[in-house]
Amino acid sequence: MNRPILSDLEFVADLGVQWLRRPVPTTLGLAALLAQDALNAEEQAAVVQAVGASVADACATHGYHSMDLVVLHPATPGLEAALQRFDQPHTHADDEVRYILEGEGIFGFLDAQGEERVVCVRAGDYLRVPAGESQRGCTGHRHAPHLAPSVASLA
Repeated sequence: MNRPILSDLEFVADLGVQWLRRPVPTTLGLAALLAQDALNAEEQAAVVQAVGASVADACATHGYHSMDLVVLHPATPGLEAALQRFDQPHTHADDEVRYILEGEGIFGFLDAQGEERVVCVRAGDYLRVPAGESQRGCTGHRHAPHLAPSVASLA
């Protein structure tokens, strides 16, 4: 039996993944922070604070209590090891949300039959991946806040 060819959006939607476009906030100073190759802890906190208001609705709707920032840039210490971990198919016990602020990257999603669809994400893409959904990738983008459902959850 031939399965219909689905668009990327249809494929991930069938997996329960929410893929939205959210304009990147234009908060004063955010663009300058995002243009940097690396961010110290204080600068990362400033980015998270600047983005927080724009995703407050999602946090409230889904009960997320924390947010952190993943910075993937050639200057990021330990980047190769992190990319190798991300590139392996894996699942999370909680929802995982990625809101791409700058750059672009890839995500791979696997359906129940093992078919993988690799999608390109760009600045302004917001993906909410349900707990237990098989995924891999998330490479190439520079700044992506990770919204987590509990204070202990980190990217």
